[in-house]
Amino acid sequence: WFETDGSLTYVVKDVGQPIGGGQGGHTTSLSKAFKKRATETPLQLARSLLACFQSWASVGFLLDDFRANQFTMDAQGQIYLVDGPKALTDSVLGVHVVNTYHKTKHQIENGVHECQRDADCPATVPQHSCPVASLGVRKLDEEAARCEPGSVGAPEARGKCMEETCERLSEKTHVWDVANRPWLLPFIADKATGPAKSFLLRLIAFASEEDPDKRPDFGELLRRV
Repeated sequence: WFETDGSLTYVVKDVGQPIGGGQGGHTTSLSKAFKKRATETPLQLARSLLACFQSWASVGFLLDDFRANQFTMDAQGQIYLVDGPKALTDSVLGVHVVNTYHKTKHQIENGVHECQRDADCPATVPQHSCPVASLGVRKLDEEAARCEPGSVGAPEARGKCMEETCERLSEKTHVWDVANRPWLLPFIADKATGPAKSFLLRLIAFASEEDPDKRPDFGELLRRV
């Protein structure tokens, strides 16, 4: 069908309904189906969530306008991303597009930056880097307040200087995101009980390593679930 802006949309698969809604600093409202699976089969849901992120983050894409309604879940509990992420400029696709078309549209710049302090390093957009929510402050009237309370942006997304070089964005940036957005792994862990809950809390801690070099990738997380 044609969208209101004239763009053409093809439907190739039924990927279910959005897992939730809400944006602009408000608490995410998750769907009944997502809550039910988080309660009844938390480890399976966590694995589906991680597999979804791995499918695109591991090949150099980053989603910087981060909302629950960009993700859906089908009747089998599989999670899908239905809003296209952007290619990092140092990814295989990003490099190809720049070299072939000499354009960086729909890409996120991820080059090497020298620095003396964290403020010298570029941050991602506020709804991804969460500069306000990361400080535990809620000011919904500010442009920077685009993440719900409790969200913590990855150090490299906020801007992190290490040994006079800015930490670069990568798959591991989204590993941090999955572990530090209240509506993702923390929500599933909160609904889980017993050994599953303890396991998920350990997994979240593992994925929240400040140093990206010590942080796991999605493949490692999936091997553990």
